[in-house]
Amino acid sequence: MKNIENLLSQIEINIKNRNYTKIITISNKILSIESNNKKAYYYKASAEYNLMQYKEAIEDYSKLINLKSKDYRAYYFRGASKYNLQQYEEAVKDFKKVLKLDSNCKEAYIYMGNIYDALKKYQNSIKYYTKAIEIDPKYAGAYYSRGKVYSIIKKYKDSIKDYNKAIELNPNEYYAYFGLGSNEMSLKNYKEAIKNYTKAIKLKPDNASSYYNRGCVYNKIKQYKKALKDFYKTIELNPNHIKVYGSIGNVNFSLNKYEEAIKNYNNVLKLNPHDANAYFSIAACYKKLNQTKKMNINLKKALQLDPEIKNKDYYKENFAK
Repeated sequence: MKNIENLLSQIEINIKNRNYTKIITISNKILSIESNNKKAYYYKASAEYNLMQYKEAIEDYSKLINLKSKDYRAYYFRGASKYNLQQYEEAVKDFKKVLKLDSNCKEAYIYMGNIYDALKKYQNSIKYYTKAIEIDPKYAGAYYSRGKVYSIIKKYKDSIKDYNKAIELNPNEYYAYFGLGSNEMSLKNYKEAIKNYTKAIKLKPDNASSYYNRGCVYNKIKQYKKALKDFYKTIELNPNHIKVYGSIGNVNFSLNKYEEAIKNYNNVLKLNPHDANAYFSIAACYKKLNQTKKMNINLKKALQLDPEIKNKDYYKENFAK
């Protein structure tokens, strides 16, 4: 018994140092001495969870639950592990059990909201995020999460309200500023969109998506130099950001720089050889350059990959016979 107490003390030290591999080793020693030790199973499973070894964590949390543990955290983290493995229906069962044991666990409501968001059951998602807010009206993350779902279902005013509340509670909520930028862009409030993306960039200057989205807004309002500056910054931060090469091509197309645009669209094809829109855009460039043979080759390839291109307005106006 004393040996087990000493081992548990060693685990406590390693928790402070976040030495999760060592925690697993010590927990296994305890379980070799006492196979039903609940603390050892909890520590081991928690270490596995932190190491993103979710299958192993599920197995050990399940063993803990089978020992009739009344600790809701076993269900909570088993549910979180299942969520991370996209086992959504199984995760729901665990979080419902958590809420039976602790009806005020706001984090469980957030996970339920996240699950239904992933399953595209958005009204259910909103319901659970709202419940988390009712439990804790100062929970910035809950407002952000609900705002994100409102944005998906195009309830932009409700989304903007939630994002602003999240920022009021946490002025450093990067994702809320990013979300506001996206909403304002959808509403064609381009100045507001730029303002919010700029705030997001100040909070996370290494996030490529903020530069890319702000560049798209600049492109919309024909501020091409600023758009290109943001697009090239995007590449600097994330060279594999496939959309940005096409967007640079679109800017060069607008500036009548068709040869440059073709190079940009070919960069898209280097990352994704099956991108129909890239072939279609190259065809459009060759049409402008009066190079019919190359235009037809690329147009044919685009239509093979995506016959729906025929429904694009640009196709109807420029290629339909």
